[in-house]
Amino acid sequence: MDPVENSSLVPWITSVALIHTLLAQRRSQKFVRTNFSLAIVSFFLVVYSTFLTRSGILGDSSVHSFTDPGANVYWLLVAFLGSIVVVGFGLMYRRRKDLRPQAAESEFASRETALGAGTIALLLCAAVILFGTSLPIVSKTTVEPAFYDATTLPIGIAIGLLIGFSLFLQWGVDDWNLC
Repeated sequence: MDPVENSSLVPWITSVALIHTLLAQRRSQKFVRTNFSLAIVSFFLVVYSTFLTRSGILGDSSVHSFTDPGANVYWLLVAFLGSIVVVGFGLMYRRRKDLRPQAAESEFASRETALGAGTIALLLCAAVILFGTSLPIVSKTTVEPAFYDATTLPIGIAIGLLIGFSLFLQWGVDDWNLC
């Protein structure tokens, strides 16, 4: 698997998780801080993907990587990545009182819980792919495609089971009568 192609997949996965939690927030007013965090992380990952592609840092492990544009562009992208994290989460911290979800009863077997678990599974999948993609930066080794098969297949199966299970659940209802 090519690291440059994988780097475009990771922000897509986090954006899908964001869309799903936005739907849950619309129905139940939950996941407010999660949505802001996912939006910041998704934007960070888009810029990080640009960094991986344009900086030339993956030139030895990717056939799609651009040549080295120089240290100025490299440090500019690193500074921009740092500013995204600092400004994004700093503004979120500043508005932490406004970003509280509405108080609600705790439902265990509800569609919101299934969406939360699905979001965690998607983020875990994105983290595994991001690890494999970023490994050539910190070491001279690359990840074989078998690594992605072995690590993301169980996560994919869990996501499929969560999707099937969530179809039986209702929004905001803790009901174990699935039939």
